Amino acid sequence: MNFLEETEEKIKASGHNISDVMFIGTDDGKLRMPWWRFVETANFEYDSGYGYCEIPENLIVYFNDFTYMNRNSYDGSEWWEYRVKKKFTPEDDYDNAMLSYTFENDCTIEKENKYETRT
Repeated sequence: MNFLEETEEKIKASGHNISDVMFIGTDDGKLRMPWWRFVETANFEYDSGYGYCEIPENLIVYFNDFTYMNRNSYDGSEWWEYRVKKKFTPEDDYDNAMLSYTFENDCTIEKENKYETRT
């Protein structure tokens, strides 16, 4: 499979265009390259099937609308997945029940009546 062609196809499948790409880089945003540089380096064939990963798993395509595609894999098979970035703001409607929560011996966080709630 050609890595550049795969990436372009997945960008289109996500409802974006190349002009929507802010950068290609690491998932922490610390290493970035513009689209033109990605084109220069990503035009190669690789085996996306089972075996071992050939493309870094922390690679993302970050879009101007704050959504992104990240690499995913299973047993060496690898692909792009589209993700919606959730942005939280202080103005969001939320329940502050976790103000009383402690992270001791719990595998999940569930709202219980013993926690105070915002009124």
